[in-house]
Amino acid sequence: MASKRLLIAGTLGTFVLMLASTLPYPLLDAFVVDRFDTGPLATSLFVSVNLAAYVLLAPLWGALVDATGRARLLVGIALLGQGVTLAVEPSIPTYPLLLADRFLEGAFTILAMTALHATVLARTERGRAGAAIGAVGLGMALGVAGGSALGGVLGQRALSLPFHVGGALLIAAAGTVPLLLPAGLAQRRRVPLARSLALLKRVPALAWPVGLSFLDRLTVGFLVGILPLYLADARGLPPASIGALMSAFLLCFGLAQPVAGKLSDRWGRLGFVILGSAAYGAMLLAIPLTELPWLWGVMAAGGVVGALMFAPTFALVRDLAPADEQGAGVGLFHQAGSLGFAAGPLLGAAVVEAGGTTLAFLAMGVLEAVAACTLALLAWRRIGLAGQPVGAPVR
Repeated sequence: MASKRLLIAGTLGTFVLMLASTLPYPLLDAFVVDRFDTGPLATSLFVSVNLAAYVLLAPLWGALVDATGRARLLVGIALLGQGVTLAVEPSIPTYPLLLADRFLEGAFTILAMTALHATVLARTERGRAGAAIGAVGLGMALGVAGGSALGGVLGQRALSLPFHVGGALLIAAAGTVPLLLPAGLAQRRRVPLARSLALLKRVPALAWPVGLSFLDRLTVGFLVGILPLYLADARGLPPASIGALMSAFLLCFGLAQPVAGKLSDRWGRLGFVILGSAAYGAMLLAIPLTELPWLWGVMAAGGVVGALMFAPTFALVRDLAPADEQGAGVGLFHQAGSLGFAAGPLLGAAVVEAGGTTLAFLAMGVLEAVAACTLALLAWRRIGLAGQPVGAPVR
């Protein structure tokens, strides 16, 4: 079991990271399009270049954590760097410089996230990582929900305020979160950078949680990109109602994380992944077929079943990756998830363009249910934990 202090660090650090990262999102049109007299593509690039840093650098940062064993120092540096790069964005005079700063901000964000999560996993007993991941997932969901809501409120006062508040929170976290972390990773040796970068080749079983991470966050990216447009255009809902529905999903997702993690420690990972994936696919199928007020229940239930997928899938990284290469495992997990999150809105928009919104939800629901369940079932048959099939209780 992870210590309470470590769980607080994982929850608090992830919460501040995600809160600060999402504070600017409600203001993108005013901040990018109006400020630099650009088109909608500029707004998409503002988001995409940040995610590109996640995809490109997550494995490298994870390997760096393993090679140095200085996760606490790296978390502090990364939080400070993210805070500074976020705070200066309102004062950047040109759009190309803004994009360069956004990439740098993303590089610091994924370094902080990877080093923090690697520390949490490395200090957790194998087979008992679910509860720790539940704490991380709680911080992630509450941070996204809080940032999206608070950013709009702050932006009404001043366009620069979300950036300055987010930067200040990150800089404050840089001075506090590392103090809650242990001095080094729970490992006896430092792993060469080249060896950690080749982790997936040496431990091919990690392809299962990595693939599941891509699929899960593909659907989240789809929801973030397509659901607000659908609710506004097809249902005629105002922005406040759309935000409230998204918050219902995120809050239930976050609050269910600790329970889902603990249950997966007790009863095994992949059974919950299969159950959650099938139910999550059904939730996506139900969205265009459900009228208000029942849609509130569908979104809340979607958050709960989403937790059944995320916590057990992430905990598989601790179960499968060597104890001294948790950084590399976490980096691969976040790389795949970030790529899925970036691809989700694009895939959704393409299907909407080809066949309409209802078809997009149906296609994404079937994809999630079939592909994720298939991956989990194959993993259950082909890999084992401590001599037991994956998905069996770890005693």
